[in-house]
Amino acid sequence: MGTAAGTVVLRTLKKVDEKVILWYSYWVSLLFTLPIVYTVGNGMSIFQEFNYFDWGLLVGTALAKMAMLLCKIKSL
Repeated sequence: MGTAAGTVVLRTLKKVDEKVILWYSYWVSLLFTLPIVYTVGNGMSIFQEFNYFDWGLLVGTALAKMAMLLCKIKSL
């Protein structure tokens, strides 16, 4: 929601906790991403080749994104 309309919507949702908004946004993105991945034919086979460093980067990136979104919502 990087648009002005998204900002207005988030300002009107002050009664909803930011963790609830993040939870729904991640589930919606997952539900839209997984069918695209399987339709293209990639599947999840790439994760079998990950080592500990790759998994650490993946988890670190996810946590950093969640922290940045949480800071953005709190600043509104």
